Amino acid sequence: MDLDFDAIVFDFGGVLIDLDIEKSYEELALLVDINPLETEILVAKMYDSFEEFETGKISSETFIWRIQNLTNKEVDPIKVIHAWNAMLLGWNPAKLAFLNKIKNKYPIYLLSNTNEIHLKWVMNDLKVNHGIEDFDNQFFIKAYYSHLIGLRKPDIAAYDYIIKDTGLNPTRTLFIDDNYNNILGAYDAGFQVLHHITNDSLDFLL
Repeated sequence: MDLDFDAIVFDFGGVLIDLDIEKSYEELALLVDINPLETEILVAKMYDSFEEFETGKISSETFIWRIQNLTNKEVDPIKVIHAWNAMLLGWNPAKLAFLNKIKNKYPIYLLSNTNEIHLKWVMNDLKVNHGIEDFDNQFFIKAYYSHLIGLRKPDIAAYDYIIKDTGLNPTRTLFIDDNYNNILGAYDAGFQVLHHITNDSLDFLL
């Protein structure tokens, strides 16, 4: 692969941590009596809420309440949280080993579309199952989470935010994501881009 860059910005879910978004949609659909084979109905009803949650415009409590209100039956909020976290498949230990190696070759950064509930699960999983207490500082120069910066990919403002904050030259920075729309946004912001296969290995970068 003919790439020449000085730094890397990684996406999180689907690139570093294994992810299956449809799994959460199916489990949430079951909770609110939507056919799990028709998750597009759930997504259409919750689309704005997904975006608002990922940009920190609504709280976890409001997000859970909006899901509960998709049905007339009573839905346990804990079950909503478990269903929402179902997409998070956990870490392939090889990815953590990869990060340990790649951080010694390049300055690396993280830009993730995520939310309070998912980030809490990830950080707890890293601590309990992998002994990692400070994920952000252990591996990255800096990590950017959409719900904390109020911006999400593929909005050009999200990429411009990290360019300004880091001082990175995007033309000398590789941006890696498994979402093609996010790749297009990064390309428009001037980054070198690599469209990654979801949950695939990254060892070719070493």
